[in-house]
Amino acid sequence: MKYWLFAVLAGCAATPAMAETCVLTAQPGASARVSYDPFAGAPTEAEVVIIVRNSGAEACQARIFLTPIDGSATLQLNQYRLNYEDRQFRGASPRGGQFGPYPISVPANGSETLRISLQIPAGQVVPPGTYLSELTTRALSSSASGDPSIIDGPNLSLQADVGARALVNIAGTTASSIHAGGMAPAKVDFGEIVQGATERVFVNVWANSSVSITLSSENGGELRRDGTDPISPIRYQTTFDKQVVSLSAPYRTQRIPPLSASGANYELAFTLLDPGRLAGIYRDTVTVTIDEN
Repeated sequence: MKYWLFAVLAGCAATPAMAETCVLTAQPGASARVSYDPFAGAPTEAEVVIIVRNSGAEACQARIFLTPIDGSATLQLNQYRLNYEDRQFRGASPRGGQFGPYPISVPANGSETLRISLQIPAGQVVPPGTYLSELTTRALSSSASGDPSIIDGPNLSLQADVGARALVNIAGTTASSIHAGGMAPAKVDFGEIVQGATERVFVNVWANSSVSITLSSENGGELRRDGTDPISPIRYQTTFDKQVVSLSAPYRTQRIPPLSASGANYELAFTLLDPGRLAGIYRDTVTVTIDEN
């Protein structure tokens, strides 16, 4: 843990020996390094802690300012940016390039702790990595018998760790039903079996990295009749993102969805290759799995 000390003398010119001294010691709070999920629905909060110590014989008044070194309230990783803001003034840019003022009163020969709440708004889709912002601290300090003095303080850092994240949703299917275990699997219903009939859904993917998409069929790419009788399966053709694929074994492919809240939509289509034979209900279960790379 590092501490920085700096002093300001404020007193009567005729009695320099009685000069008042405000000594500030600044350090990041425990949550100055946070984890950020681009797809979480709520902002991520971080706290910067500044300790103000006063070694003088009079109470000290101080107003603290935080200024991003690069002039913008963004955490950075290469060319990528995460915006952050003062939680008290959500949506407002730093006034004059700085956050504050944050007033604090420090008793004589005492100390006070200033806690500044910052937050990273939700919905910023950026690649994985550690994002960093450096801020300088500045204080305007005075005592009852002294003139205001400007103190340039230490640098503080704010860091956000972003992990690889991916979400998936299947759209365009028959409405699912709710049961005790939660949402039932989505369903594609051909109705009466007609050779050549096609049904399609869309695989919606949101991710901040490249992803591996795996399609696997319980029956190896066939519709099978309900019951124990395995006779007369109905073959179907699978097309993913306009490419014909085989589900006789799990099919795996790579994609890079855009870094945006809209994500990517990949068409998944099924075409019946055989006519219906024996009466009954034919079905298969296709599982779509998304893994972050």
